[in-house]
Amino acid sequence: MSVRDSDIPDLRKLNYFVQVVQHAGFRPAALHLGITQPVLSRHIQALEQTYGAVLLQRGPKGIHPTEIGEIVLDRAKALLFDARSFPDIFLNDRNKPTGLVRIALPTSFSGRMLPMLAQAVRRDHPGIRLAVQEGSVLNIIDQVINGKVDFGVATSPTQTNLLIEEKIASEEIFLVGREFDDIGEVCRPEDLTRLPLVLCPFPHGMRSIVDQIARQLGISLEPDIEVDGTNTLTALLKSGQYYSLVPVDSLQEEIRSGALKTRRIRPIFFRNLVIISLRERPMSFSARSVTRILRDLAVSNSAVEAGAIR
Repeated sequence: MSVRDSDIPDLRKLNYFVQVVQHAGFRPAALHLGITQPVLSRHIQALEQTYGAVLLQRGPKGIHPTEIGEIVLDRAKALLFDARSFPDIFLNDRNKPTGLVRIALPTSFSGRMLPMLAQAVRRDHPGIRLAVQEGSVLNIIDQVINGKVDFGVATSPTQTNLLIEEKIASEEIFLVGREFDDIGEVCRPEDLTRLPLVLCPFPHGMRSIVDQIARQLGISLEPDIEVDGTNTLTALLKSGQYYSLVPVDSLQEEIRSGALKTRRIRPIFFRNLVIISLRERPMSFSARSVTRILRDLAVSNSAVEAGAIR
């Protein structure tokens, strides 16, 4: 079926629409775009007339998209993302990948790996620029699916067939706390049931893994406190009153310094980390170049950490 010129969206109008939503109003969006508010309004009206739908409505907190506007917003962001990366086609070649690569990483993983990744990318591919966002696993999956980033790092399985998963590392789950006076060198299932635990809330990816551990051990784990934040978790564990089930990467500095200690769980459990990308949107050569570096760093870093714990 042929596509008429009138069916092709106007990227400039779509960008104006996105800016109005992001700035929650015409006036701040117009200031950001460097155009007058009447001009911006005419472009939005023309966009709505083209497709015969109302995209924006006014609420108590400013301008926000209608139901159909929300759908258009997600698709517009994906189209604009592609448009901005279009020049990479002309700048890239197989020997010198260039351009902007957008990545979404879990907070704990980012803090550990990003400095090494940035240094390696700058050394091996100086023409590549990185834009990194941190978030929860669910947020990262959403950003990849909506085309807001080139790829992300998440825990497997992501439970969606929209994504391609490439395993980069397996991280052992440990019991972590300040003291283990009444627990031996190995943590048994009965030990976990009597300890005051701090766990991530649902729908955090790590909480799903802990629940899976509990099911396989045939026990029930109810946390005393639910915390979604590494700093707060660390403070609670260092108080000596609580314990948690986490991979050591998220607390490696405290563990290496001796401020926190670990006990292996028997049987051993792992968290699998994967690079995720949208199946229908092949990654650019630059993005693939970054994933190769990230994969090598994750593998080597996991080996070093495993040796340090043992």
